[in-house]
Amino acid sequence: RAESFTGSGESVYIWGAQLTESAKPLPYVKTLDVAVTKTFAETLRTEYDAVTGENLGALIEGGSTNLCTYSEDFSNAAWNNLNCPITTNAAIAPDGTLSANKMTPSTTSGIHRVKQAITITSGNTYTHSLYCKPAGYNFLEVGFYNSQVGEYSTATVNLTNGSFTELITGTSFTNVSVIVKKVNDYFKITVTATIADVTADAYIRNNNNTPDSSVGRQFAGDGTSGVYIWGSQVEAQPFASSYIRTEGAAVSRSADNLSVSPYAAINPSETSFNVVFDSASPTADFPMAFKHNALNSEYYRLYPSGDFAVMHIATDFVVASGGSWVVGEVQNFSGTYDGTTSKLYVNKVFNQQDAISEPLVIDPANPFYIGMWASSLHINGHISKFSTYAQALTAQEITLL
Repeated sequence: RAESFTGSGESVYIWGAQLTESAKPLPYVKTLDVAVTKTFAETLRTEYDAVTGENLGALIEGGSTNLCTYSEDFSNAAWNNLNCPITTNAAIAPDGTLSANKMTPSTTSGIHRVKQAITITSGNTYTHSLYCKPAGYNFLEVGFYNSQVGEYSTATVNLTNGSFTELITGTSFTNVSVIVKKVNDYFKITVTATIADVTADAYIRNNNNTPDSSVGRQFAGDGTSGVYIWGSQVEAQPFASSYIRTEGAAVSRSADNLSVSPYAAINPSETSFNVVFDSASPTADFPMAFKHNALNSEYYRLYPSGDFAVMHIATDFVVASGGSWVVGEVQNFSGTYDGTTSKLYVNKVFNQQDAISEPLVIDPANPFYIGMWASSLHINGHISKFSTYAQALTAQEITLL
């Protein structure tokens, strides 16, 4: 394009030019005649629903590591490429940057795929997640490949509607699960498996517009049609966390630890709470909606036991009915404590109550943790609402929260 031209006399307003050495846009810093350096402190992370724009709340996750060393550049040699030219920076990615790659099957008849070797611990569970959308081809295989025994654990996904049409699982992969979620105009495909080996490949394979991978794997592309891909992430845990960008080495993200002073959050003689959240953590990991270690090793906390929600006050438990704690869905719990009785509400409807045998005694030395406990037991989800009250609310007042 020409750098100079003859204008028409029209004008454009401009303001706030800024160039930063960072992987994401940063808040604006005004300059006059020299570069200005400013340190930005990390604040509470929030996320918004990609479809509705709704604020999902504070993101509370445990620490994690993306084991894919190049999460966005699929042209890098770390990705073993077979018959699949890669065009970098070909489309706007889910994070709003021009960083999505186009994976275009060549005209060579055969398999068209990319894969990256990941060092793992045999017998552990791993999750591979990837964002993708069609660019001529509507089906894509995503998951793992065990090159030692030639076995796959992949899901073939229809990129027009997000349905996964086929799941392939070799004997070296167990406890396999698949989640497909719409993110803007992309689908986030997540494949989880327990892997019985010490190496596995993060695996992405084009499919010739058929839901049957055994038919669609071997084909000759037209050299133009393909699929946009972005954000490959492999984590040593049974679910996908928020995206961690890599550029040559595995990158770790610190845990989100949220806590407040206990006296600012709890009235020890009479109190109520309301918490709304979603959690990706397996219930066997005991994710904490909130927790305070009271005196004498007693507690004020809300957590799951299987699919039962449990409110624990001092030495007494209130256990909600089965199915009250649902992984991956928004949860709404309220509880009240009046010094003699504790009550638990699910979705603002009374569920269970229990007599209190000992009073709640707050320990000022211990914080009140929200969405986790002392750097562990994170919900790995969002806290969209948390409130406490200095009195035991009535059932009618609970409905108004």
